[in-house]
Amino acid sequence: MTQTAISPTAAMVGFIGKTTFGDLPALARTRAVACVADTIGVMAAGASCDIADRVLAALRDAGSLNGKHPLIGTAESTNALDAALFNGVAAHALDYDDVNHPGPMHPGCHLVPALLALSSVHPASGQEFVLAYLIGFEIDAKLGRLLNPRHYDRGWHATSTIGTVAAAAAGASLLGLDPEATENCLSIAASSAAGLRGNIGSMAKPLHAGAAARAGVQAALLASHGFTGTKNILERRHGYFDAFGDDLDPDFGPLRELGSIWDIESEFGVGLKPYPCCGEATAAVEAALDLAGQSAGTAIEKILVATNERATRILTYPRPTTVEEARFSMPFCLATALVHRRADLSAFSTEALADEQVNDLIRRVEHVIDEQYRHEREFGAIVRITLADGRELERIVPVAKGWAGRWLTEDEQLEKFVMCTRGYLSQTDARDLHRLVISLESLPDVSAIVSRLMPAAQ
Repeated sequence: MTQTAISPTAAMVGFIGKTTFGDLPALARTRAVACVADTIGVMAAGASCDIADRVLAALRDAGSLNGKHPLIGTAESTNALDAALFNGVAAHALDYDDVNHPGPMHPGCHLVPALLALSSVHPASGQEFVLAYLIGFEIDAKLGRLLNPRHYDRGWHATSTIGTVAAAAAGASLLGLDPEATENCLSIAASSAAGLRGNIGSMAKPLHAGAAARAGVQAALLASHGFTGTKNILERRHGYFDAFGDDLDPDFGPLRELGSIWDIESEFGVGLKPYPCCGEATAAVEAALDLAGQSAGTAIEKILVATNERATRILTYPRPTTVEEARFSMPFCLATALVHRRADLSAFSTEALADEQVNDLIRRVEHVIDEQYRHEREFGAIVRITLADGRELERIVPVAKGWAGRWLTEDEQLEKFVMCTRGYLSQTDARDLHRLVISLESLPDVSAIVSRLMPAAQ
């Protein structure tokens, strides 16, 4: 996009309306499809957890379980709005979903549920789905680069505050809204943007993802029927930037890159998580797993983990009391990895939380800031273990696995998908479904994917 006087809102509207599937770079498409598959997998895993069960119970009490839009991983269906809500919560419930920096946010958990819900209203091909996903992803990333780190540091949870607008943008693309309706869609969504970082480590955090997906669907559907909002919602007085921005680039540089620079192709544009916990802990967990074998049979006296400053401000539960807190506890993440020598879904459970060995090790973990990397937003972790026999073991992981330079292999992506769907599918069926999702661009109708994750259809 050329440097012109075009407004930020107009830049987004133009990007949504003018971008075609043929404009998408091959690498962007490949990563998008991998992210969609990853999100569907973690959504299936999250659908059976306690958080999702509570949302399902609330929807039942509200009389919502009588629609045609499926709740993935259950035998239930509802309306499009509540399907986006439930599926979004499920996608983020285990904190196992993809991540974008410098968002920092989780794009898949609001984009995929929103698009699945809308594709039940407006049948969509795989190519249309990928196009809409990438439009939403890029708006996620560009707004993230423009607003952060100040937006995040002020206490806003970008997965929801930015994700709501991105989900609406993706919905506008999928429904093929004209420019006027698209601008209205963005304006409606901007008034639904919310989400506080203070809720990280509670059930409300995944609710942010579901709320963003639901609000995006609502905005797209309302705009498609002529519902209006104010013009230039991003930059107008008392608009989105006034509410959520602080000391912004006066030229709105990232938004002017829409369609010319694709963040999903960049080094930290998107990462797939290898473990179901906060992304800031994954490098340390990898280091602990590497050291677990070397420390076997010898008591551990102390565990020192050094990271950048941001990790210490996000991983805020030194003594977690719930599984939700445990995913944001560096001591628990390291202790469960060292005790169980794995960091899969079972390692983050109420049983693991009550494990005496895990709790003994939690008390031996010290999380400090490494001064050399204090302000390095992407630095991983240094883990040093002191054993009872006096030995010291150390492992440095500079960049967490899952980022572009350490992208999960196809086998690792498939293994994660099979593990996440094993409550609904046999290993053979899971492999078949993964193969189907990976072929997303060739599908004439994406509903073929959703129907495979409904237990009643098995």
